[in-house]
Amino acid sequence: MKLFFLAWAMLMAVIRVEACDICGCSAASAGLGILPRFQNHFIGLRYSSRGFLSKHPQSIASPASVSTGNYSTTELWGRWYPAKRIQIYAFVPFHRITDKETGSTTSITSGIGDISLLTNFIILKNGDSSCKPFKHALIAGAGVKLPTGNFSREGNPNMQTGSGSTDFLFNASYTVRYKKIGLVTEVNYRINNLNAAEYRYGNRNTVTAKLFYWKKIKKLVILPFANFTIDQSKHDVKKHLYQIHTGGNVLYTGFGAECYIRKISIGANMQIPISQNIGKGYTTTQKKFTLTFLYNF
Repeated sequence: MKLFFLAWAMLMAVIRVEACDICGCSAASAGLGILPRFQNHFIGLRYSSRGFLSKHPQSIASPASVSTGNYSTTELWGRWYPAKRIQIYAFVPFHRITDKETGSTTSITSGIGDISLLTNFIILKNGDSSCKPFKHALIAGAGVKLPTGNFSREGNPNMQTGSGSTDFLFNASYTVRYKKIGLVTEVNYRINNLNAAEYRYGNRNTVTAKLFYWKKIKKLVILPFANFTIDQSKHDVKKHLYQIHTGGNVLYTGFGAECYIRKISIGANMQIPISQNIGKGYTTTQKKFTLTFLYNF
């Protein structure tokens, strides 16, 4: 009987350790967005912030607790046209991750994240003709995420600035506009690989739809929009074992606006979760907020 209770206590302690993996999810790119100026190169900054509330179940080793986390990313990114129908994107993120658990001090992790490179091909586009009321564009491509961010074997997988692995990116977007009303649909998929610590984050799929209105006032263009996003991720794997308190899905709705004047573009976007199931229900995601600034040339 003593052996049984000892084994049970050890099992609960292991579950407690695994529960640390539910504190959030590995950082990911926010996607490309509307970006109507197809013909321009650009360089810019993008800031995003999102919060999480995680519940850690009680065990013999430790009592139940609740932790709050915030993931903020400041990203330098840009687009370059080496040819008429080819776009090359680069993303250099800087992450700041804070986590505070019941009765403990706040832990902060920060640093350069994983740099991503993406090549897109413009499959079709008729937006160059200003006299046509109907415009559309289809773009698709693939890329790679490099392990430039830090990943520590001893650290919480969700308090890392990098994944420690070389991962593959795929994306496609379709934009259609009739006169002043338009819709952008974007799909992003990331295939994650095993890192040197034998940890693999679950593959992630994000689908976003933005319904926008095009309004031009002299040299100023304003694009208010409403959006819906589905964010899905598979379970993480650690040393060939599925981490049961990872993965899940979230449905967001939100709104925002983008403004374009001469060579400058600025934008803001708020996303609110309306349905979610993350980490078997132990994790709750909160609002996401994004700010962008672009210089077109």
